[in-house]
Amino acid sequence: MDTFFKPWIGSEYQQKNYKILVIGDSHYCGGCDRCGVYGNCSFEEMGKCSNFTQRVVKSYIDFRKGIGEKKKWMTKTYYPFDKIFYGKENVTMEESLKLWNSISFYNFLQTAYIGEASNVLYSNDDYDLSTPLFYNVIKELKPNLLIVWGNRAYNHLPNTNWEDGTDYYNGKYLIDNENEIKCIRIYHPSRANVSHWHSVLTDFIGMEPNKLL
Repeated sequence: MDTFFKPWIGSEYQQKNYKILVIGDSHYCGGCDRCGVYGNCSFEEMGKCSNFTQRVVKSYIDFRKGIGEKKKWMTKTYYPFDKIFYGKENVTMEESLKLWNSISFYNFLQTAYIGEASNVLYSNDDYDLSTPLFYNVIKELKPNLLIVWGNRAYNHLPNTNWEDGTDYYNGKYLIDNENEIKCIRIYHPSRANVSHWHSVLTDFIGMEPNKLL
């Protein structure tokens, strides 16, 4: 896998008959001006930085367990996704752990930016350069379902072996002309209506999402 930020792969993901890969957007940090595949990391720094995604998800899981520090992004983005997935406002710690141990998670943009998300000027070049790397991820992880957070990542998904779906926010990949991967774009969890997007996700899948775990 030629990505810089390695995906989170839940401890139960590989054993699942139905695999779910969730696609986030981007990382933010204060360590340097710009890092990632197209940044300026030294060789010594790459090992620490490349597991950024994995460390982020692990810290969220620790927070839900009650053993980690609470950060704003946890309750603004990750916990709202738990709510959307389960279709309720109060998701138990056990339900959150079951979800994140069952799925894989990958941030589409392979460059991290300094500062807060609201203060960043995004580059279409960074998204375009990240597009071919994403295709390698889905070929390796072989998910059955992609859930994409927001328009920016969704609009830069690779077109290779892509078929449009019934609506503008869904479609599918045919990998090696045999493995079908369904794909849906939901609003970014930080801005999404829980009830509405749970309903959209349920209708697209054809059952309650948690039944797939």
